[in-house]
Amino acid sequence: MKYLSIGIVLLLTGCQATPTLCEVEPNTLLCDSSSYNVATVNALTIFESRAGRKAFALGKTYNGGEFYGFSEGYSSQSKANKRALDECKKRLTKYDSNAQCGLIR
Repeated sequence: MKYLSIGIVLLLTGCQATPTLCEVEPNTLLCDSSSYNVATVNALTIFESRAGRKAFALGKTYNGGEFYGFSEGYSSQSKANKRALDECKKRLTKYDSNAQCGLIR
């Protein structure tokens, strides 16, 4: 029985979520919400109202363009993260930008 509790602790320890860019480096430009354009602010408002496993990725170009992708309702946080990053990268590629996307939520 004592081994069962140790096993549960080990399993739960492995369930830690990957920190977002804004948790690791809160002073980066991508995390400065005062610099977001209206479309990004509106998308974040919708995103924040959703429940469950979700993620929001953002990319900014050198000339001020912003691209985002978000996901919701996934069975795992890693799947939600991957989808949000994929959506953001898809938009960046469409506009031929070399900017990088980062998970901000």
